[in-house]
Amino acid sequence: MEDSAGNLGVSAEVLFVKEEIVSSSSEDLPAEEWSSLIIANPFSSVNPKKRLQEEGLYDPGSGEMCTKYLRMSDSSVFRHPYYNYPAVLDPGIKIALLNPEPERPPYPDDGYDLYMDLCKEHNICPVNLFYSNLQAPEINLKYYCAGSANVRMMAMALERNNFVKRFELTDNHLNIDACYHLGQMIKNNTTLEELIMDGCKIREVGLRNLTAYMTSNITIKTFSLARNDLSDDGGELFVRLIAAGARFSRVNLRYNGLGMNTVTALHEALQIHNIITHLDLSWNPLVHVGSVVKFLKTLAETSETLQELNLSYAGFSSERVAEAIAEVTTIKQLKILDLKGNKLNDECAPILVSNLLNSKLHTYDLSDNEFTPSGACKILLPLTKPKVCLKNLFLDNICVNRTFMGILEKVRRLKVRKNFVVTFDKVLHDWIAIGDDPRTLILKRGEYMGKMKKKDPTNVPLFLLSLSYAADYIRAKEVIVMMKDKKIPTNDDWVDGLIKAFPGPIVDKKPTVDSEKMREYIRRLWPDEKLPPDWTPPVMIRVDVKNKKVVKKSNTALPVEKKKKKK
Repeated sequence: MEDSAGNLGVSAEVLFVKEEIVSSSSEDLPAEEWSSLIIANPFSSVNPKKRLQEEGLYDPGSGEMCTKYLRMSDSSVFRHPYYNYPAVLDPGIKIALLNPEPERPPYPDDGYDLYMDLCKEHNICPVNLFYSNLQAPEINLKYYCAGSANVRMMAMALERNNFVKRFELTDNHLNIDACYHLGQMIKNNTTLEELIMDGCKIREVGLRNLTAYMTSNITIKTFSLARNDLSDDGGELFVRLIAAGARFSRVNLRYNGLGMNTVTALHEALQIHNIITHLDLSWNPLVHVGSVVKFLKTLAETSETLQELNLSYAGFSSERVAEAIAEVTTIKQLKILDLKGNKLNDECAPILVSNLLNSKLHTYDLSDNEFTPSGACKILLPLTKPKVCLKNLFLDNICVNRTFMGILEKVRRLKVRKNFVVTFDKVLHDWIAIGDDPRTLILKRGEYMGKMKKKDPTNVPLFLLSLSYAADYIRAKEVIVMMKDKKIPTNDDWVDGLIKAFPGPIVDKKPTVDSEKMREYIRRLWPDEKLPPDWTPPVMIRVDVKNKKVVKKSNTALPVEKKKKKK
């Protein structure tokens, strides 16, 4: 082969020649210096490697060279390390940058086709419960464990949906990415009215992404974020939405660890913007008295639309808080007030109901507080006035007494209280027994037992009357032994009833019968029964209960012997 310059007519063999790639880079060397152009010795007519290849003693291989081998070479000729490798193909960067993305075909307003196409494009299994309800007013994915990728597809499908008004994602544990896509949906959706996200554990970071465009949405009225671990930071972020003019009226922040900072921020935000109709702050430790009092007073002053307020299990215990609650009861539209599970006591009771005459409240829940029966009476007393509008009073797990029941009877006699509902726990034991007196039954039964003796009947009332003169207190076993001594049929049942009817003090850890009480009642039942003139005191018997033996007998009352303490 002749040289390309035609000099000296020297023939040369090219073992490997690759097509030159024109590059605009200034770093590439000219083709003459490329390592792949290996020129054989011009003074040799035959290439030695070719001769060896013909003899089968040499194999040139593929013609490509390893870059590691080139770096290790001692040759002084500069070799281009990437020349023997094919050029990198364009993965589509130019098309992505220079050519616009093709527009999607127009989709119907329900978002069904859009959702199915997105799931197919991203290789995600569609949620049947979601796409089958895209034309219904409600989609409920409670406890569904929806992933962030699927939530993204749902949010994109709901952006232009004109049917769904309530979307529930309770207990789905959504991450930050899912909150971001739901926030984008809130920005563009103009139909959704209720968003329920209880127990999703989104925390303050997720709330920030979720509510980024909440103030621009004019349709969402109900926003529920119970059990989301928001803490005070998330609570303050949510309150800023209220101050910025968010349109929701039903707010649920139950069980989020909100404290003093959130309540203080609420106090300031409600002075700027307040259209809340339902507010739930239950199960939050609102124990700072000063901030809670300011918040409640501001709520009473600024609220014209509040209908339901839930402050249960918030740790209220102060009289100052009770005074602020009394002001809240005067809100014109307020119908339901829940204060269940706090630590309000009897001193707070009259304060809590002091403004009921100026209130339109229908349901008042004061269950599980620290009221005694007297405190319950103070709460019920204002209801005896017909002008009070209250229809339901809940005092669950609070004991009441007879006085409370008397007030309740007066309340129910009023015409305006025909459908009045009140709940309470037990009625304590200050009732008067209606029916036969148990004392009469016991003594009459004793009289009957004495008449059961056919040969020689015994007058048991007279016998008990004589016992009452002989000793001040009589023990149960002594009564049994003495009645058996007189051959009067008796049993332990009757003696136990006698002790309960006329209880005396505990002597030697044993119950006794009070002789004076028994004597007075026997005279009432049998006024004609009198002891004979020749009456002698009966033989009193002292019994050792453990050994079942009679210890002493005497015609007079036996003193009670105290046991000596062992050293």
